[in-house]
Amino acid sequence: MKMKQKKTANKKLRDQIKRQLEWKLQKEGAETRVKNKIKEAFRRSAVLDADGIMVNVHDGTVELWGSVGTWAGIREAERISMAVPGVSKVDAHLYIAR
Repeated sequence: MKMKQKKTANKKLRDQIKRQLEWKLQKEGAETRVKNKIKEAFRRSAVLDADGIMVNVHDGTVELWGSVGTWAGIREAERISMAVPGVSKVDAHLYIAR
């Protein structure tokens, strides 16, 4: 009887680990898609130089790092980032390059 209980417990543990791994992979995939959508939108913008901005995404929060040409560029980067589905917050660590 104990052997059967041990096998059942091991199977439950394996199933739980598998579900956690699947969830993590799905989350990472979603974050990558959000990041790619933001970068694509930056490239389409006439106001921004997309190469000057690094984008990080974690748990719905977007972090923007780098430089832009104007204050309008900072606002545009924030606006574009917030417009992407799945984004709940934007932390812009951008500066104006002269």
